[in-house]
Amino acid sequence: MSLKTKVKVGRITNLSEARYCAGMGVDLLGFPVGEGGLKPEQYKQMIEWVAGPEFVLEVHQSQMQDLKDVTDNYPGHYIQIGPHQLSWLSEKSLNFILSIEPKDWVNLYGDLMSYENINFVELTGVTSQDGSTVRAISIYFPVLFSVHGLENLTDILKLYPAGISLVGSDEEKPGIKDYGAVADILQALEVD
Repeated sequence: MSLKTKVKVGRITNLSEARYCAGMGVDLLGFPVGEGGLKPEQYKQMIEWVAGPEFVLEVHQSQMQDLKDVTDNYPGHYIQIGPHQLSWLSEKSLNFILSIEPKDWVNLYGDLMSYENINFVELTGVTSQDGSTVRAISIYFPVLFSVHGLENLTDILKLYPAGISLVGSDEEKPGIKDYGAVADILQALEVD
């Protein structure tokens, strides 16, 4: 299965969704880890059953301040951080995804230029007024646009992002899952 652009699906908390996304050709699977997220044992059991995508350790929405705890307990390819965790970027051997809103760019721009280990910037809350900011960010970093539905997917793809990011959802019961918007968007992105 091949998709028209790179896709990250985040907030994955169940094996059903992880396997569905992998089968659909998703490039990156994001798992909330640490406080309020998956415990190390849950995460490791899940990733043992998934092949293909790279794994993103999502800590950007937590106040977790211990990078060593993340790297010691959760094997993965990328660590997704927020503006409050920029000090983690000093660990040059790790790969990061920085999650920001376009309005954050002005304040962060100077601090980010010295880091070569930001592999993607995931933009959330993008509006039609953010075009110049989005273009500025994409000069320096590959951008993943946060997408929530089909209604603006075509317009977003016209901006030539490095990819898009979607958000997973919880299972109703183990093995019972409605993939909703994620399924609709992945089907729309399928290459014939």
